[in-house]
Amino acid sequence: MSKEKIREYIICLPVIMVLSISGNLVSAQPTPEELAGRVVEVTQERIQHIDRLTLTNTIVSGVFEGQETTNVLEKKEHNGRYDLIAVETDGFLETSETGGFSHGIYDDVIRHARSVEHDTYEGHPVYRVYVDDQEFLSSMATIDELMDDNMEPSGQPVSVESFTFFLDREDLVMHHGTFDYKGSLQIHYTLSDYQWHSGLPVPMVTEIAFEGLGDMFTEEELAEARQALQMMEERLDAMPDAQREMIKQQFGDQLEQYKLILESGDIEDMRVEVTELVIN
Repeated sequence: MSKEKIREYIICLPVIMVLSISGNLVSAQPTPEELAGRVVEVTQERIQHIDRLTLTNTIVSGVFEGQETTNVLEKKEHNGRYDLIAVETDGFLETSETGGFSHGIYDDVIRHARSVEHDTYEGHPVYRVYVDDQEFLSSMATIDELMDDNMEPSGQPVSVESFTFFLDREDLVMHHGTFDYKGSLQIHYTLSDYQWHSGLPVPMVTEIAFEGLGDMFTEEELAEARQALQMMEERLDAMPDAQREMIKQQFGDQLEQYKLILESGDIEDMRVEVTELVIN
């Protein structure tokens, strides 16, 4: 190498190093704590103009079709920052929390992550967040709201092994998440059709898919549940007409869905849409 080339290399080396380091910093994968901090900052900005949020979600297809849930969230100070916290809900399906703008859901999950990695999801650059903290997961994830007591497999507690979700690297919104339960059960959440309301991104569509639920139950357990359903229908038939019709109006759709679950041994995928949204 000539003296001129060596001199050029030495002079340019600091510039090359700076460019290289800068590029690495831009593309570097954040730690869970760093990503959680970014989510907190962005969330604070997005809810600054929102005091109260009312969301009505309707299950438009799948199990429990027609079920409607209204959640009311208010901005409240919590641990030195502001969050939108659910103050009213019927408790059936809180998709507001899945949407990521309710009380601390994303940053809490991210802080407990084992890993945060760069990935892509349907063409979107995303962070792939993997959580397997058993104690934390058991405190946040449940499928009890989607399962009748009669369908819980005896002696087989349903517990989460891991949660993996994809967070958009640009907008920091969730695209997809999967809960892996012990055994073969998986529940997949897909959030789409994001719309911005007063600076807040709201997923207008949430799809919930179930895998392996039927494998959790023995034929004997399903038979017992079918027998319990038959006994309940017999009791309904024995009631006075007015009382029977009142109960069917209240629970008729759920009973029909329950029948379908017992016939197939599995739960049909669900599509939930935001049918009404009011801010302040």
